[in-house]
Amino acid sequence: MKLDRRNFLKLVVGAAAGFHLTPIPWRIMDDVAIWTQNWPWVPALARAEEGLGLGVCTLCEGGCGLEVRVAAGQRTIGVQGAGSAPVNQGRICPLGAAATQYQYSPARYHGPVKRIGARGTGTWTRLTWPEAFKEIGGKLAEIRKNGQAHTMVLISGRRRSLLQRAAARFLTAYGSPNFVEMPSLAGNRDLAERLQFGRESAVGYDLEKSGYVLSFGAALIEGWGSPALAIRSFSQWREGRKTKLIQVDTRASLSASKADQWLAVAPGSEGALALGLAQVITREGLYNRDFIFKYTYGFDEFQAMLVKEYPPERVAALTGLPVQTIIGLAREFARAERPVALAGKGKGALASPVYEVMAVMALNALVGNINQPGGVIVRRDLPLAGWPEPVLDETARAGLNAPRLDQARGPKYPLTKSLLSNLIQAVVQGRLYPVDVLILDQANPAHFGADPGAFKTALEKVPLVISVATWADDSSLLADYVLPESTGLESPAEALTPPTLPYPLFGLASPLIAPAFDTRPGADIYIGLAKAVGGPLAKALPFKDQADMLGQSALGLYKSGRGQIAKAGGPPPGDVLGREDQIAGFKDEKAFRQALAKGVFWYDQSFRYGDLTEAFQTPSRKFEFLSQTLQTALTGFLTQKGVEPALAELGMTQKAEFLCLPHFEPYVPSKPEPGYPLLMMPVEQFKLVTSTQANAPYLTKLLEDLTLKNGYLCVELHPRTAADLHLHEGDLAWLKTRKGRIIVMVHFFEGARPGVIYTPVGLGHTGFDLYLRNKGANPLEIMEPAVDPLSGEALWWAARANLIKA
Repeated sequence: MKLDRRNFLKLVVGAAAGFHLTPIPWRIMDDVAIWTQNWPWVPALARAEEGLGLGVCTLCEGGCGLEVRVAAGQRTIGVQGAGSAPVNQGRICPLGAAATQYQYSPARYHGPVKRIGARGTGTWTRLTWPEAFKEIGGKLAEIRKNGQAHTMVLISGRRRSLLQRAAARFLTAYGSPNFVEMPSLAGNRDLAERLQFGRESAVGYDLEKSGYVLSFGAALIEGWGSPALAIRSFSQWREGRKTKLIQVDTRASLSASKADQWLAVAPGSEGALALGLAQVITREGLYNRDFIFKYTYGFDEFQAMLVKEYPPERVAALTGLPVQTIIGLAREFARAERPVALAGKGKGALASPVYEVMAVMALNALVGNINQPGGVIVRRDLPLAGWPEPVLDETARAGLNAPRLDQARGPKYPLTKSLLSNLIQAVVQGRLYPVDVLILDQANPAHFGADPGAFKTALEKVPLVISVATWADDSSLLADYVLPESTGLESPAEALTPPTLPYPLFGLASPLIAPAFDTRPGADIYIGLAKAVGGPLAKALPFKDQADMLGQSALGLYKSGRGQIAKAGGPPPGDVLGREDQIAGFKDEKAFRQALAKGVFWYDQSFRYGDLTEAFQTPSRKFEFLSQTLQTALTGFLTQKGVEPALAELGMTQKAEFLCLPHFEPYVPSKPEPGYPLLMMPVEQFKLVTSTQANAPYLTKLLEDLTLKNGYLCVELHPRTAADLHLHEGDLAWLKTRKGRIIVMVHFFEGARPGVIYTPVGLGHTGFDLYLRNKGANPLEIMEPAVDPLSGEALWWAARANLIKA
């Protein structure tokens, strides 16, 4: 018989059929069954009743609801999106789908522990909670008694959380001004909003109704903002809404590949492009005159700067785009129906420049798409009940008057809340005063932060390090005490209005299962610490426990008389955004509590398109192209230093007249340096977690071997660049900067920009479990960040590098 394709298939199919028809395999199976019955034990699966519970996903700040399958009322066996949840509406991202793996991760702490060996050796002894509180509380009380309360520092990795507020309240009552947040896009975005809108964390986007989306590096498909909202909006754009998506990005990211058009700009030139588009729009009179003349301040100054500094020819040289492309894009954006421009590169874990965010937002103001369908929405406040002010004793008042170690809120950076990079430098250099105690509040700066290596060096100078953590992350393994926090499925869980959502939202879920280990909710830990320290601190958090704290805060929603509780079958909030308020009408507080316990989410979609009466709280009560807030804030620093020296110290390259206007400040090294001819740029991926919890095994399993292969981090390199370096696909190479080197594997990618090495962020952990630990490398270890001139925040988007075959 000729063994061609047809006869080969006949042979294979015939063999398979013969094997299944012959009695041989069934005889073998019967023998196996008899053999197993002779075992001394027979596996018997316990049967248990299953139940469904509604929860809140706390693995990111996306505000999603979960429907959790619970066996015997004590173990989670499955998670899916809750259909009644306003944000995700039954959908779930890979991170949320891994909730059960996070719940039973081998990297979880089983109870409070105390270090007994050298730091980082992983030698611990278990403590009971009373023992842990007594030991730690005694040490904190002694430091405070000696008048050194200001020497405590707390670094928080939480955002949009009442638990973060509880940690900050504890620190304030103790008497320290040194509350520091882990850096991310949120801090610089909040500052930009304050300068242009007069409000922080109040800007969302009506993406579901947008007709034209111009994204300046925002990784919409990879998890930007609220991931479920962004992906759901993208799905609707592709289901008949005819929304056009333009992605401005230096590489062919996932979002770029899904866009209608990808504009490959030079690294760090996104802000310049936004200003070039604004120049064309103003020069050709394509802006919304009604909005500009009624609701903006500083337009004339902004327009004059654009004409002088950002003609299309100069912007083309900065971005690498043709002049006609810039002009055509500006006209298309200005003439589009319901256009919106989005700022904030990547997923948002890395900070974007303040001026860049302001420049992109200026485009939305020029077309007047603020509080309009499909545009930028200045959402209403979230009316939670306030907490009683803590009673401060003399020790606390004295400590709070001490200067901050990170120089935030000082003359140079008066509008910045905190600066981790400056804090680390202060500790390493011994500036101002030593740090006697450091609390890591769900923060992992030993892996992800301004400078992981410098943080580890700083840690050597801190005598007492306490970590509030759920998993054995890179930083908690370097602590002296670990106070393990329960997961969001084991404790009362909350969700506050997620970033980019156009309406206020609050979620509150009861524990779905008992803690798997001897852990406690985060607020309970701080309440216990406060009582252990004693004195006025014991009353700083006037709540019985976390459930009481969240419940009392939620009563503000009831008293506001606004909003409604989510329910199955109700209309999606985005569909009714812009209609009259739909108040649920609770007859009393008890009815409200019962409804919230059942529906989990409160939201307020009442909003009137076109209403700008309360949109702007700037000094002019308008959108400010020229920020008066910034003018006032920097007056003292400019006067003290002198204008030119002050601008030089801030790192400004433009003229003083542009200081308070959105303008372009280069933050990416533009020229090759001796020994470092390439640029290294970090990349955020959807399947690589950059928050405190890092990847679960399920997520690591999903990673392609284009990201992690044979334990090596794969970096993306254009084939032409690789050829110049004499590198081949799969080669091992040393990625070097002036700070150090890491071993990586070369991967060719046509979508990479020539001369740039793209490095995924989220691997290279020394902590967590065996499924993640020591896999790949952490490029942030060798990153040389730039500094944002307005906020002082570290910008990790590019550094000079080289790639040498290992």
